[in-house]
Parts: sequence; C-alpha cells; structure tokens
Amino acid sequence: MVLLVAWSGLRSNTPPLRLVRTGTEITVDVQTLGEYPTSVNHIRLSDANQSVVLWEVQGDAQIHKFTLKMGENPALLDADHGAYRVVTPQGVERFILQRGRTYRIELWGGNSLLTKRSATFLFNG
Repeated sequence: MVLLVAWSGLRSNTPPLRLVRTGTEITVDVQTLGEYPTSVNHIRLSDANQSVVLWEVQGDAQIHKFTLKMGENPALLDADHGAYRVVTPQGVERFILQRGRTYRIELWGGNSLLTKRSATFLFNG
C-alpha cells in the first residue's frame, strides 16, 4: 500500500494527454478534468522512424491544448500562463510535418521521467 501511494505521488505531475484528429490536424489536449490548464514544462516532437527531434520547447507554463498540422507549424507555443522557449529548431520560426510520417509527442509535467507522457500519430491524409 505504501508503494502505491508513493508511486501515485511521483506520477501526480504527469500531464493528461489526448490526441484528437480533425482532417490534417492533431489537437494535443492536456486539459485537467477536461477544462483546466495543465502545467507542462517540456514538450518534444520527434520523427518516430528516424529518431530525429523536430520541435522542442521548455518553460514554466500552463496550457489547455495546442494543434499540430500537416505542413508548417509555428515553433513558439503560446501558453495560457507562463512562457516557453524554443529549444529545437533553433533560429527558425516554423517546422514542417509531412504526410506518411509517424511522429512521437512527449510531454513532461516535471523534471523526471516519471512525469512524462507520450503518444504517436501519423499524418496519412
């Protein structure tokens, strides 16, 4: 029982993660209880087949959700509270997502791997 309580406490900073597809867009929904912003301090998007980081932001911020679309996407993510800084791509305002690629999105609510949540998605249309 003590281990369960300890594990729950360590995972309490893990953000919820729901991916909602609408045509050629993926909405990354991290709202707590479906309506409240969630603290997410690190977001990374990678090409899952090539293990290449395409986009990464870090900061001390809260967000509800954000949208990724096939084609160009802004590198800077607007937060509801706080701010993010772009880690990758450096010096570029946009990154591109392509049809037929599998992507992995990873989010951290804290500084440890125990606060990480991830999912994969494919743009196929």
